[in-house]
Amino acid sequence: MKLNYFQLPLGNFGDDLNLLIWGEIFGPLESVHDDIELWGIGTLLGKMDNNGIKKLVLGTGGGTRTPKLSSSNWDVRWVRGPLTAFKLGLPPGTGLGDGAIMWSGLEKYKGPRKDGPVGIIPHWRTTFEFDWEPLCLDADLLLIKASQSPNQVAEQLQQCSRVLVESLHGAIFADTLGIPWAPIVLSKGFNTFKWNDWLATIDREFKPFVIDRSLVGSLSLFKAWKNRLSRTLNISYKSFNLSLKPIKKASAEDVRNVVIQLREFSQNHSEFACSSEARVKRQRQSMLQACQITADKYGLQFLKGELLTESQTRT
Repeated sequence: MKLNYFQLPLGNFGDDLNLLIWGEIFGPLESVHDDIELWGIGTLLGKMDNNGIKKLVLGTGGGTRTPKLSSSNWDVRWVRGPLTAFKLGLPPGTGLGDGAIMWSGLEKYKGPRKDGPVGIIPHWRTTFEFDWEPLCLDADLLLIKASQSPNQVAEQLQQCSRVLVESLHGAIFADTLGIPWAPIVLSKGFNTFKWNDWLATIDREFKPFVIDRSLVGSLSLFKAWKNRLSRTLNISYKSFNLSLKPIKKASAEDVRNVVIQLREFSQNHSEFACSSEARVKRQRQSMLQACQITADKYGLQFLKGELLTESQTRT
């Protein structure tokens, strides 16, 4: 069985989690069902179904484009949220949530470190556009890079008292670990659909903090002209907020302004929250039960049976 996931040369912990989690649940997949693709964590359902290979969907999310599902090529066990389910014409209950919460590195409820720093996890694209390390240092924030491994991100998160997140899986990790978090928008390419899709599974409203300017380390004259024209004509294609379409390289004044914004918002404790331990456990159990049924159907191992047994004993 082949894993289908988004691969970045420099890495992205949310996508790279696919390499860890499915082996933990089903054991080695390489030697079974080489005619099936496993579509797991990530926004993968914007791809077209053009290879005729059967897809097994375990928690994948939809994007702006969603393929039509044929009964012969798709076996959808669950998807990332109810918005994806609606796009695919599936029952709302199919939107169980993001499978990242099943990873063993997040299974133990930790809670925040009360005397720890405030963390910040930008989207991986955001970190390529600007050097955030000195800015975060000035803003008294612990920068957690999405290009790190899942283990490194989880370890840094557990040092934090709360965390600002632009990376969706940063929010999912924090929420599962019991660390209060708040969504933040730092760049124009913020994907509201996938955020609202997942947030619906934890009954949380989408209320991000949006900085008032985009920071980029360099910008071509053509790109600056194009973004200025988009602002003038109010064209917001692929942009969360037109003011975040940069029209010049970030100045020292821009950096100081964003430092002040981040420092002030990060101290507003009322903006940070996370799910209860009980909610996380219920959601995890629903996904594990779906995995167990999947394992039975395809003749796979199921290595998380003890977690289901423990849950049934408690109830």
